[in-house]
Amino acid sequence: RLRRLLDYADNYRSHYSLSQVPLTASWDTRWVPSYLTYNNRPLRIRVLGTLVQLFYNVSLSRAPVLTVHADLLRTIDHWAMVRLLCRSHPRPREPAMVCIFHSCRYTLPHLAQCFRSAFDATDRLRPRSHMATLSITDFAPGDLVMVDCACTLRNSSNGTAVHFELLDIYLIARVPR
Repeated sequence: RLRRLLDYADNYRSHYSLSQVPLTASWDTRWVPSYLTYNNRPLRIRVLGTLVQLFYNVSLSRAPVLTVHADLLRTIDHWAMVRLLCRSHPRPREPAMVCIFHSCRYTLPHLAQCFRSAFDATDRLRPRSHMATLSITDFAPGDLVMVDCACTLRNSSNGTAVHFELLDIYLIARVPR
């Protein structure tokens, strides 16, 4: 089961696991921020890892933001993440050791919606409409999670920076509680 999730590639839907993102994927600059696309469709990137931290920040002045830190399962996925992060200008001096996802602040019509729910995929991965939803409080450090995200390129104070926008989070396996 994990091998299928880790090596997932669906060219028709432009949905890929981190290590399968096409090398010829490019930035679509018609949107702000720019989205990583392949065949003129925004990519959905699937990432599996161990949950390190989960933050939910609510403020009166901004939209709520969910931030997920995950430790990737394989070295090949880590290097695929570094390859994407190196598309920033200037390149990061020290690439992150964990993958960081932020709930998306922008909506693209072809990505359907930004993050809204978490799903229980402990038995099997099915279409979202057929899975039970979870609260973010159902997750704990050490859980095996799968994150679907979009890769964006945003302007920053010293150039551009690559970000992973959280679209969906799935609980694959729980750590003993």
